[in-house]
Amino acid sequence: MLKSKILKHKAYIFYTFFKYLEYGILALIFMSFANLVTPEEYGRASIGFQVVTYSAFIVMGVNQVLLKHYSLEENEKLKTFYLQYNFAYNLIACLFSVFLISVLFSSKEYVVFLSLICGVKLILESSIATNRVKGNMVNINIIYISYSLLFLLLFFTLVTNVFEFFKYWSYSIIFGACVGVLLSFKSVFKGFSIKGFKKALKQSFGLLFNDGIKLALISLISPLFSTLNIICLNIFKVDSAVIGNFQLADNIANMVSLGGASILFIVFPDVIKQISKDKSKIQLFYKVGFKVVVLCIIALIVLYYPLKEALLYFFPEYEKLSYLILFTLISRLLILLLFIPNSVWITFSKEKIYIQSSVVGVSIMAIIFVVFLKNASIDDVYNYFLIFQIIVIIGLHIYLKRKINQSIL
Repeated sequence: MLKSKILKHKAYIFYTFFKYLEYGILALIFMSFANLVTPEEYGRASIGFQVVTYSAFIVMGVNQVLLKHYSLEENEKLKTFYLQYNFAYNLIACLFSVFLISVLFSSKEYVVFLSLICGVKLILESSIATNRVKGNMVNINIIYISYSLLFLLLFFTLVTNVFEFFKYWSYSIIFGACVGVLLSFKSVFKGFSIKGFKKALKQSFGLLFNDGIKLALISLISPLFSTLNIICLNIFKVDSAVIGNFQLADNIANMVSLGGASILFIVFPDVIKQISKDKSKIQLFYKVGFKVVVLCIIALIVLYYPLKEALLYFFPEYEKLSYLILFTLISRLLILLLFIPNSVWITFSKEKIYIQSSVVGVSIMAIIFVVFLKNASIDDVYNYFLIFQIIVIIGLHIYLKRKINQSIL
């Protein structure tokens, strides 16, 4: 029985294993980089990290559009067009992104490499999206592992400062994108016809673009909730060492939470199908999600003191890091739980409700942060900043659950 289940889900088991390996490699790189530079330098590099995070939204949800329409489409020619549209869109966005970031952040010494990371990463993610809809989990692992292993090798042999970190990060992204294109080329350009592509584009562009805007806004919500605190800290020019502590906590928590995100990455299409067939599944998903979050929070609290000692050993210059990581991880868990209302609204084509509610939530959080930072001391920032973030996210969960009960159930 167990053997048959393992064989049935073998591709997903391998995918999950190698995904965690990739996250482990990236976590090691970012933590080692934090030890290589001072908290102040790490804080100054924070702008670069945030630009990389948000540059992906320049494509306006095109990868999510591919997932949605490819999964629902029966016509093979249209399915192939969606793959080609995705690649072409990402390629144009890549070129535009390189130009835009080069201009906007010209004062940064590593701007060329930052623009390459942000631009070429779009090509890499396009190849990931292609292999995702085709069910080629092994190819996805190969793409991500090739990029992360090269970055690991270059980091530990050549990186000595912030400039070189972004330089060799960009080289690794370029290599990963090349691997991705090679593994996706046949699927994307099979039976390609310029005439057929133009015809399909003319018929479908409006629908795809409008859907892309809605899905991009939904995708923007999670990182915005996650990183709004660091954005505000940079805007108010809080001490660089403080930003460095928050940024390192954010990077470490991000590596941990990406494990959960990878699972949601796999189950998302199946969840949508189940909800569409049986609305009562929504309550079941909420119960399971709530139990997982509560158990994880309990585990984090139990592990807090061992974590504190380990972090003091590895990062002696980063004060309050264990406290920040604890609350950052809790906020990440709550943000991951937004996957459930997100899936519900997408399933029933009511994305607007989710977007409007989340925009209000982000706006409330931003107002709280602005008022707080105008009057807070450094100790206040350490002690209360993340708690405000968690309270707002909990409030959003309660509101969205009520809206689902009123509109769907």
